[in-house]
Parts: sequence; C-alpha cells; structure tokens
Amino acid sequence: MEHLILASLLCFWFVLLGFPRTYLTVLFFVAPLHGLFVRVGLDLDFFKAGLLVSPLLALHGITWRPLRFIARPLLLLATCAGLLFAWQFLSQEITEYDILRQFDVDQRMAISLLLWLSRLFLVVLIASLARGLADVERWVGSYVAGVVLVCGYGLLQEGSFLLTGDPITGIVRDGLLGTSQDFSTVEFGGLQLLRVHSLSREPKDLALFCCPVIGWLISRMFIQRRTLKTYALACTVVLSAFLTFSSSLIMIFPAILVCAIPKIRRRYSWVLLATIVLASAPLFWRIAEVRVFERFLKGVDLLQESRERPALQFVQDHVPRSLLGYGVGSQAFLLPAYMPVYYRQVTYETSSLSGVDSLAVGLLVDLGVPGALLMLLIAMKVLRSPELKTSRGLPLRAALWGSLVAAIPLNPDLRNAVLWLFLGVACALWFQERQSARRAGAWVFQRVAAEASAGRASSS
Repeated sequence: MEHLILASLLCFWFVLLGFPRTYLTVLFFVAPLHGLFVRVGLDLDFFKAGLLVSPLLALHGITWRPLRFIARPLLLLATCAGLLFAWQFLSQEITEYDILRQFDVDQRMAISLLLWLSRLFLVVLIASLARGLADVERWVGSYVAGVVLVCGYGLLQEGSFLLTGDPITGIVRDGLLGTSQDFSTVEFGGLQLLRVHSLSREPKDLALFCCPVIGWLISRMFIQRRTLKTYALACTVVLSAFLTFSSSLIMIFPAILVCAIPKIRRRYSWVLLATIVLASAPLFWRIAEVRVFERFLKGVDLLQESRERPALQFVQDHVPRSLLGYGVGSQAFLLPAYMPVYYRQVTYETSSLSGVDSLAVGLLVDLGVPGALLMLLIAMKVLRSPELKTSRGLPLRAALWGSLVAAIPLNPDLRNAVLWLFLGVACALWFQERQSARRAGAWVFQRVAAEASAGRASSS
C-alpha cells in the first residue's frame, strides 16, 4: 500500500512537469504538510516526492543570471559537500564512530547528499523559472496558504481537545499507514492544553513552518494596505504557533518581530506595534515560563540532551579535525556514541536515523566551519541586497529572516527545504526588480531621445 501511495504521488508530480510554475506553486503549498508521509525505505511525504522529481524541471531551462551575486558561494557549498562525501567514501573514516552499525554508511550518506543537493538546487529552479513579480507573489502566497491551512486545523484540534479531550488526529510518527499515533499536552493556567501539531510530525515542526509567515504577514501590516483578512491570518498563525508550546519559537519570536517591522517613522506604525506586543505579551510570557525558564532551572543550558549537546561535545572532542566537517548525513553515525544510553537505545530499537534539530549545529557537524561560513555569506548577501529593502521586497525579506533565525534552534533545511524555498524567491525578486528597473531606464532614455529628436526637427 505504501508503494501504491508513493507511485501515485510521483505520477502526480510527473504530470505537473509540463507546467513548471504550477509545479512550484503546488510545491510551496504542500511544504508545511510534513506529517503526511509514507515509509518506503525513506520517509516520503507529498513535498519530498516533488523534491525528488524537481530536478527534471531543469529541462525547461535554467540560468545563473538571477543568482550571480551568490553563485560562487552556492557552488562552493555544493562542492564542499561533494568533496566530504568523496573523502568518507574513500577513507571510510566515519565507520570508526558508528557504534550501532544499523545502516550501510555509503548508501545512507549518498542518499542524504542527493536529497540535500536537490534542496539546494531548488534555489536555482525557483530563480530561473520566475517570469515576473507575479510568480514570486504567487509562490509566497501559496506557502502562506498552506501554513494557514495547517494552523486553522491546529486551532480546530485545540478546540476539540478542550471540549472533548480528543485531538481529532494524533502525531503520525510511523507514516500514514503506521499504528503509532500520540499527542502531548501542557499544564497551562489550570488547563490541560494540547500542544498543537496539526499535520506536522511534531509541534515544533509546525512552529518552524510558521516562522517565515509571521514575518511576512507582520511586515505587510506595516508597509501595505491592511485589511481585516491580513489581521485574521496573522492572528491565526501567531496563535497556532504559540499553542505548539515550542521553546525554540519563544526564544526566536522577538527577533522575528523586530526584523519584520520596517524603519518607518509614522505614528500608526508604533500604535500597531504596541497593539501587537500588548496582545501577545501575556500569552508569550506565560508560555516562556512553562517552556523556557523551567528548562533553565532544570539544566545547565537549553541544548537538547539527546541532540545538540552530544553533537557539540563530539565537535569539541575532535578539534581540529571536526572543524572541517564529516559530510552530509554523518550525524546519524557520529552522535549515538555521545547520546545518553536511553536515547541511544531508542534509536537502536526504532532503527531511526539520529540528527540534530538545529541547522546551525548540523552545518557545523556536516560541513564544518567552511560550510557554515558559506551559508552565512549567502544569507547576508541576499538580506543586504537593496531590492529586498523596497516596499515590495520587505515582506519577503522578513520571511527569509524568519527562516534564518529559525535555523538556530530548528532545521528549515531538512524540514521540507523552507530555507531554500525562501532563498529562491528572494533571488527571483532581486532579479525581477533589476529587470524592471532596467526596462524603466530604457523607456526613459527612449522618451528623452525621442523628445530631443522632435526638438531638433522643429528647430530645423
């Protein structure tokens, strides 16, 4: 049955290959549907099936022109990953750390590298296939629609749980046809509340998908015409994100909010900001008490005991070699020896791959300091481009910033390529704005030349 579902998904994407921009519209929409997957060797959901087929979109033609300001670091990032995989394949260095020996190292790392390069290639495809600013707006709007859908269902879940104790659907940990379905709750203000997960694999995944949308919507509320619809969407997404009770979201939310607010010295902007802060502050503070402050009191830091802490300990113990990285997918083989016994046993019994949730820490382990610096360079080049600081570009800049900030505690790369989707549309916007400015300049030049020619004709 799993193979039948997967075949149906692949057929759907193959049909859409003839309509490249529609293909990308659907890909953006299904990105937040992270929990609807089947287990066929890999965990493949609607998005990942489309990701595997997406390189064939290159048949419609690709160009590096929209990426020329980040082309070199992007190619170096891919080259770095390829060289590290080649080193591991030839040296078998990583097998020295693989204490579980559950998977074929070369096969698993090859699959991880292929999927990672496919996600990276999305930036090239998105920037190349955009035919105007309308495409950029359509793709971002499609992602927002997907997030609003899962957030709306999440609020429905919360309401059902409060009224009946039933969350409607649980977290699907073994796939659509698996038997494991559960959910988690939090004691909050005397109530037992559901940690909203909607159609994601974990509550924090839903919080991650909300991060760019929160930045995008709040930015639009400041610089574009505000409507009741915009306010309703913003409230839906922010409330659903908070009800995930994700400690990661609580820590990065202020940074997302600050960057989403443009530097506009208008009185209504500060009134709007005060309204947002006052409305969300009580809920934000209470969730922070439950999810963040208690973790500070119970532990030394906020690092996950089963993930980030073992990863950073491994890096520290193997300096200077660890500074160069071990290749994409290496975390599954490096971390178990450093994980507490309980988590290591769970990994062994479930035959699941282990890896960190933080993209920042993951880059350090996988691609080392060079890969982390290249990623930082790409991000800074895109964020600092003047085209993203216009009234049309600021909402997208805020969305991209939300994805980048989320990469500190969460993984917008592995979780359906959220980071690469927004990098792609940011590059497409950069190029389309440049093209528009060039066409406008050419039109002005032609008009001035025509007026000068007419003037000379009349004087003669």
